[in-house]
Amino acid sequence: MEALRKEAGKGYDVILDYLWGHPAEVIINTFTPTALGVPSRRTRFVLIGGLAGPTAQLSGQSLLTSGLEIYGMMGAQTPTNAQAEGTRLVWDMIKQGKLRMDIVKYPLKDIEKVWNIEEHGKRIIIVP
Repeated sequence: MEALRKEAGKGYDVILDYLWGHPAEVIINTFTPTALGVPSRRTRFVLIGGLAGPTAQLSGQSLLTSGLEIYGMMGAQTPTNAQAEGTRLVWDMIKQGKLRMDIVKYPLKDIEKVWNIEEHGKRIIIVP
């Protein structure tokens, strides 16, 4: 949690969460102050997926004091607008070098073999 606090600097505008479950609990607890105070800024926490689990346990204190605004992906926009905005944000971050993706390419002819491969932390791309 300390590493996340340290990296926050002036804070975050948006957190895109594809994991939920325990990782979301850790992030939300990181934003929950341990001393009396008011958050210096609001941060939008957008739940996109649940790869780490379908549930997360949150304290009422976290909702009251963290400064997080928690949304489901479709919470504030139409699906098309939300997906377009999210895609644009991710590509902008990649172009700026703020986000990096480990990509592994496999030929389409190997699709049956690739279907069951687990490349943790990597994105599998099938190419013709």
